[in-house]
Amino acid sequence: MILMTSLIAPAVSNFGRAGSLTNGGNLLYDTLGLARQNAMTRGALTAMVMITEGEDSHRAFSIFELAPKADGSQLTSADWKQLTRWQKLPEGIVSESNPFEGFSTVVSPALPAIKYQGEDISSSGFKYVVFQPNGGLYNATLPARIQLVEGYWSGASLKYTRNKGNEPANFYELFVLPASGRLKLNRL
Repeated sequence: MILMTSLIAPAVSNFGRAGSLTNGGNLLYDTLGLARQNAMTRGALTAMVMITEGEDSHRAFSIFELAPKADGSQLTSADWKQLTRWQKLPEGIVSESNPFEGFSTVVSPALPAIKYQGEDISSSGFKYVVFQPNGGLYNATLPARIQLVEGYWSGASLKYTRNKGNEPANFYELFVLPASGRLKLNRL
């Protein structure tokens, strides 16, 4: 019995961690899909923002919207509204260093100061991707990429909890295609 337990316990533990990665990836996939759908349905620029500094660095994310004004007047940064509460990836699951890699465009009007847990974070404290009313990415020519891994951030460095050398042993990778905004998934 002890021998069987010692063989089964690590397998069950690894299955749980892999399940957390899948659950986190699915949550992120669904939230990106919701942001895209909101952009198309409401005819509004819609951003998905991920925190990249602080306690929940590379884990917390939310959706923001810049809806056209009924009177057609000029939009400003103050017109961006947060649509969803902040969500977090499961404990032990984080995005790698550059969430939405490939999306380097600054949206106009710019996103306002983002508040997380009641505090303003600096303009470098978050990364984002923006969907246009046609569903495509705002001013993008390359796919936006985000990769989730099993690990944690320690200061400015990512520590993998499961790795093969300097690479993650397991990851969940999402691509947002620029012209259509459709999501592509690569899971290992």
